[in-house]
Amino acid sequence: MNFFKKQDPVVQDVEAGPKPAITGSILERIGSKANSLVETAENYQTGLIIIGTGFVFLMLATIFLPFFVISPYKFCAFYSMGTITIFAGILVIKGKELAVSLMSKRYVLFTLMFVLSFLGEFYFAIFDKRYLMVLVFLALHTLSCVYLLFAAVPGGVKLLNSMVQMGFGLVKKVLGRE
Repeated sequence: MNFFKKQDPVVQDVEAGPKPAITGSILERIGSKANSLVETAENYQTGLIIIGTGFVFLMLATIFLPFFVISPYKFCAFYSMGTITIFAGILVIKGKELAVSLMSKRYVLFTLMFVLSFLGEFYFAIFDKRYLMVLVFLALHTLSCVYLLFAAVPGGVKLLNSMVQMGFGLVKKVLGRE
């Protein structure tokens, strides 16, 4: 062995021979965990960018809100693009498990309400020109969107239910029903 020659640590590792199976499997698991963490971080970054784009669409929708009587389809278009983009961002972050859970028995009613209100608001805004129906479908779209967004967060539905109960309690107190 030459003590004066500087040796490369990688070469020393190769010279040491094959690693035991236990160490190799641990290193493989650590490597796969590191890859999944990097993938998760990229998903969060991409998802947050998509969610930010959705909020830009919602801001554009508020610009067209004063012109709702003249052309409701512009507001509906930006509002719908905003909500769909926000959902797409959440799906990128949460993965396909969220999409599967939104189609489950528990949430299928609100998912259908979201899709049908989306279609209804565009039909009445573009073809039929009934502004009251557009407002009804926008309200349904908003309610279903809020419920599905809370459903995407762990414990969100319970939080939403308690907020609704507090709101009803406040309304009862204001009306003097208690």
